[in-house]
Amino acid sequence: MAARTVTADERARERPAAGRYLTLEIGRGIAATMVALAHAVSLIAEPRWFGVVAGGGALANMNVGVDFFFVLSGFVVTFVHWDDVGQRERLAHYASRRFSRVFPPYWVILCVIVPVYLAVPTFGEPRQHDWLYIATSYLLFPMPQQPVLGVAWTLTFELFFYLLLALVIRFGWRVLPLFVLWGVAIVACRVAGLDRYPWSFLGSAYGLQFLLGMAIAALLRRGRVGAPGGWLTVGLLGFFLPVFLAPNIQGLADGTVARLVFGAAAGLIIAGAVELERRGRLRAPAWLVPLGAASYAIYLSHVVTESALIRLTVALAPGALGPIAMLALLGIAAVAGGFAFHYAVERPLTRRLRRHLP
Repeated sequence: MAARTVTADERARERPAAGRYLTLEIGRGIAATMVALAHAVSLIAEPRWFGVVAGGGALANMNVGVDFFFVLSGFVVTFVHWDDVGQRERLAHYASRRFSRVFPPYWVILCVIVPVYLAVPTFGEPRQHDWLYIATSYLLFPMPQQPVLGVAWTLTFELFFYLLLALVIRFGWRVLPLFVLWGVAIVACRVAGLDRYPWSFLGSAYGLQFLLGMAIAALLRRGRVGAPGGWLTVGLLGFFLPVFLAPNIQGLADGTVARLVFGAAAGLIIAGAVELERRGRLRAPAWLVPLGAASYAIYLSHVVTESALIRLTVALAPGALGPIAMLALLGIAAVAGGFAFHYAVERPLTRRLRRHLP
């Protein structure tokens, strides 16, 4: 599994595909679907609905799709913007791409759910009716609690990483010690058990996953990895076996063990898949690629879709569906709703904005 140097000719041939490896796009879609299933399981388990864990807990760990997201984000953003490092004139383009990717679709979802929370005081938690809390949610500023749209907690981590990488684009690799310092701070916080805000954010083990993604991007930008099929196989086993065989893994060491296990496995998957794909030895199934394209839309919208659907189904046909049938219905609806949001809102909105941004 050693790396070898990539020649200039090989790097030139790979450059057109550098920004979009289809296997990773599919992986992103699978990860989003896993998170949607995990939230459907949690929703069904609430006492007001069914009060049971659908599937006997087999899907409870599916939220580790987030771990894959974080490693993938660290890899993709670093890999794509590798040639921008130290090029201050590229900073505006980088910032506009990150902004148009994250904020507009997120704001659309917020503009749907915030009026509902304000109009119906019994919906949500008290903080979701507080104007200051709502404003900070729109800005994705890190808070001790989750934003109004709960799943957006991951976006606060994404933005923090994007800001650090913006410093690299502006000032070059001489600011790399900041990332080393961040990694050391995370380890120190985990060892010391610091779990109160702001250390719960700055010292979260999720940060190590971004750093791992960066390291993999550097490895693959500068060379090739040997035996990529081995990397991919070990990664897939290391990721999915604990999901089903170690149901309590996320409770170990306040989640740190899970972040390390699933983060490392995701890193192996990404490194192996990219190397195999750029060698032409791994071909992505074309029919799954749209799932990856719609992954962010699925991730953003699935909680809203699932919450609305379970309320509607129980109100109109109480007792008609059992927990497993409801889980299947919610999972299908989450993906279908994500596709609808992607094609009707996210994609046209992002394209229109990018025509007017640097």
